Amino acid sequence: KDIFSGTSIEMLDLTHNLFNVIPSGTLIEIKTTLRHLSMGSNFIEHIDSTTFLEINHLQHLDISNNKLTILPDN
Repeated sequence: KDIFSGTSIEMLDLTHNLFNVIPSGTLIEIKTTLRHLSMGSNFIEHIDSTTFLEINHLQHLDISNNKLTILPDN
């Protein structure tokens, strides 16, 4: 949970890691610096409408090649 505490990460590549959910609680620690997030080729099935709500500086998101079945309208 606190893996990113005290860091300022701008680009994070978590592709090919067997994730089935987005670790949004952990990403909150870098919410002000994170600009590019790659989570392609995992096993993510859904994204909640609040998943990236607090990560407001995110400019690029790659969630390709997952198992997404549910995407919120917003």
